[in-house]
Amino acid sequence: MRKQIIRHFNLMESVTEQNRYLCGLNVQRKLNLQSQELGPEYKCRKKCFERVSEKMRKQIIRHFNLMESVTEQNRYLCGLISVLPIQHRRPRNVEAEANLREVSYSYRVRCAGDGVATEEIVCGNAFLSFHRIQRKKIEYLVSSLKTTGNAPKDKSRSTKCTYQKS
Repeated sequence: MRKQIIRHFNLMESVTEQNRYLCGLNVQRKLNLQSQELGPEYKCRKKCFERVSEKMRKQIIRHFNLMESVTEQNRYLCGLISVLPIQHRRPRNVEAEANLREVSYSYRVRCAGDGVATEEIVCGNAFLSFHRIQRKKIEYLVSSLKTTGNAPKDKSRSTKCTYQKS
């Protein structure tokens, strides 16, 4: 991708053409960020999809899509994930050999209805489906929460739009 951009820059004649191209990239990035829809329903023992109505689910995805940047989305998602210590350890092997988890996670969803905002505890699959994100995104956020305690910053290069339409 980067080689294509550099090759495309070499073919452009002026700086204004380059700026127009970069603005187009920013617009495309923003459209990709805001084009997510509701995910599939799962059946879980917590009955997450029955507790959160479809109207609330649409409101959640609409709010999530209206966020400006990936960093803002990461902060929002990290605010909904709680890192909890393990309550019970029942290893089948000797503790030195056992592959034990360090922490467990709790996922919440913010629902605003009738002027009152509430938070519902949901399962991981419902959390993924409500926000229409992949499991790798959650793993990335969780690893950042475990190591630093903060939401990760977006590592992609951001290009500023200097071109002004007249």
